[in-house]
Amino acid sequence: MKKTLLTFCLLFTLIVSYAQQRPSLQDAVLKKVSTLCLLSENYFEKFADYNNIFLRSAALDSLQHIEQHPRCAEVFLEGLIDRYGERAMYEIGFDEATTDYVIDYIKRTKDIREMEREAARKASLEFQERMMIKKFENKRFIEYKEASIKPSIKIQSDTIVNKIERLYYLNSLPEVEKYFTGRNRKLGLSLFEVTIYISDSCEIDGFLNQTPYFTEETNMYDVFLQSLTVNSPGYIVLPASGKKIPKTVAITYKMSARQKEYNNRIDVTLKKSKKTNDFTISNKKVLLTTYGNDFVTRLEDYLSSRPEVWSTYSSTTCDFFIKDVTFSLIDSDYNSLFSKTIPLVFCTGYRKN
Repeated sequence: MKKTLLTFCLLFTLIVSYAQQRPSLQDAVLKKVSTLCLLSENYFEKFADYNNIFLRSAALDSLQHIEQHPRCAEVFLEGLIDRYGERAMYEIGFDEATTDYVIDYIKRTKDIREMEREAARKASLEFQERMMIKKFENKRFIEYKEASIKPSIKIQSDTIVNKIERLYYLNSLPEVEKYFTGRNRKLGLSLFEVTIYISDSCEIDGFLNQTPYFTEETNMYDVFLQSLTVNSPGYIVLPASGKKIPKTVAITYKMSARQKEYNNRIDVTLKKSKKTNDFTISNKKVLLTTYGNDFVTRLEDYLSSRPEVWSTYSSTTCDFFIKDVTFSLIDSDYNSLFSKTIPLVFCTGYRKN
């Protein structure tokens, strides 16, 4: 509190000091401006316009008591010179000596006002700097939005997406599959949210997570953290000195999945061998022709993880759907870091042939 009062006292002292240095227009010039504007409607309007006076009565009062409002006369003369040049002084009746005086006066007052603005700006920045230091000096970390310079982080999105894709096909996420095949399939699904702390030495200094659908067995967070590369830390920049101070920054990442509304249905016919009790895909050639070898290989991987499919029936048809699911990752500022759409396979049931 004492420092705040000291800052404002210093600022007030500076402004008063500069104000005392400011010259004032000669009385003869003030009277000339008053008489000119009161007699000429054109100059009266310019006087009001340059001074941003909107009421006629207020402009009249300023002109009739011009000795109490010398700044209004200064603004008027400065406006004429800026717009019409030096000749404007001669047109309003000033001789050469008075014109030189007015031009020199306007220049000096401009310099003084600039000094006042600069002094006020510096005092304000110094005050902000002290408040910033006080705010952050005892904080273990700062929020992402508080960092003047954000940490530079590279994310290998393919590593994350490939892991998620593999989890789907290996059926490691039955809750997610159930979600997208249920009534809420049009809604977005929050896959995970993690807050990591980037230290001033570019290290990941711990993290907090909320895991609605990922379990520890999936090692999803290991994959996510391994996909991050920190190139530079976050900083706060002091406004007065411009000094950069590295700080630990907390960043929250959220990943969501959203499917399109349409579904492509696929019928997969499985046949059990009486000798080996193993199943084969009877319509594999059709699937290879329609969807390609990569898709069929992944489908076989999926089926191999579901032994209940061939535990009962000698011939079974599986109802599959291909759904385009878009995975998106955003940061604390809701910036989209990547978005990728993957055609995923979901099995909705089996029926005996």
